[in-house]
Amino acid sequence: MDYLTLKKQFGIGLTGGIACGKTTVATVIKDSGYPVFSADQLGKDVVLPGKPVLQQLVNYFGTDILAPDGSLDRNAFSKFVFGSRGVRLWVERVIHPAVRELLKEKLKEAQLFAKPSLWFYDCALLFENEGYRDFREIWYVKCSRETQTNRLKERGTGLEQAERIISIQKPPEKGEKLADFVIDTDKPIEEVKLLVAKKLSTIGLIFS
Repeated sequence: MDYLTLKKQFGIGLTGGIACGKTTVATVIKDSGYPVFSADQLGKDVVLPGKPVLQQLVNYFGTDILAPDGSLDRNAFSKFVFGSRGVRLWVERVIHPAVRELLKEKLKEAQLFAKPSLWFYDCALLFENEGYRDFREIWYVKCSRETQTNRLKERGTGLEQAERIISIQKPPEKGEKLADFVIDTDKPIEEVKLLVAKKLSTIGLIFS
């Protein structure tokens, strides 16, 4: 089975705005026995010291984006990326292909090409980069703008930076229209867990 077929028949995209609760939902999915691949983690892996992508970024931005140990300083880097749409698009053109190739490697390591089964891809910008069209289903995690902003502040993200990050992502009402399943994390955590578990039990019947 090839990559696109595996995505279309067995892949479920998990997306939603930053600080909307995707990590909580992903944990429920993992605890239910389904593999979850994180675009954020893959993105970190492809810019590790010695990786070609990191060298491309340094060639473009200079060494100001590096920490003293030679790794990517994500805070410094984000100031460049979120400051300009053109720069952000350039970065995406560099990073996204590398992330896609690494995802293929992870799928292969998990034996999903040889023995296809249900798997999830946790990606915040799934709608923004049009990648959602290639999956069997899209699950969208949402919460109120107030909850989202408060969660970001709790993480130590400044209000101005939080607003910039939120502004580049798909508005909740548009995300809901494109999704097959919507998860509202303004609800109590136990209710969210039950909702996800119920959905998993239903969709699992299709693949059993």
